[in-house]
Amino acid sequence: VLAELRGVENLMVDMLTDPDWVLAKLAELNRTFLTAYPRMLPLVTDEKGWSTYGFFMFRGPGKVGLVHCDTAALISEEMFRTFVVPFAREQCRALDWSLYHVDGPAALRTVDPLLEIEELTALQYTPGPQVPQGGDPRWYDLYRKIKAAGKRVMAVWIEPEEIQPLLDAVGPEGMYLMVNLVEERQIEQTARLIEPYR
Repeated sequence: VLAELRGVENLMVDMLTDPDWVLAKLAELNRTFLTAYPRMLPLVTDEKGWSTYGFFMFRGPGKVGLVHCDTAALISEEMFRTFVVPFAREQCRALDWSLYHVDGPAALRTVDPLLEIEELTALQYTPGPQVPQGGDPRWYDLYRKIKAAGKRVMAVWIEPEEIQPLLDAVGPEGMYLMVNLVEERQIEQTARLIEPYR
């Protein structure tokens, strides 16, 4: 949000030249989030008390939300720990179910600091257009690492033929797959395929 308000280039310079100002503004934005979220929650909560975060298509009982920093790929791990982790932790504490969006291969260096956030529930990794998508075996170790830290995984852009190898390799527990299905026949086949993993 601060990058949108300030401009990405300006914010990158601010982090180096006036980090205290950046931290103060991030704290202010977090206070705004923590004030606004409870006001918005009734709009996305059903009669059973489940809330929904629409863009990433996930829902759960209680307070559900997305936590992210789309400029994370532009900063070092040390800067990520300073400028992102404390505020992400605070947001996760306010939520019952939190999903952090790791945006692209350049942001993979943020995974270790994120796994240290005890309150964070799940990580979602978007590989980006230049590399194989979420069902590719190259991401299996990443998913295993996330699960070993006690978090859940949202794996995205999975092709139907990648489901079984992925679940066999990393296990179905704690996995939420977003599968590219375009035909009704694929939906029925996928439903049958995943039944043994339920």
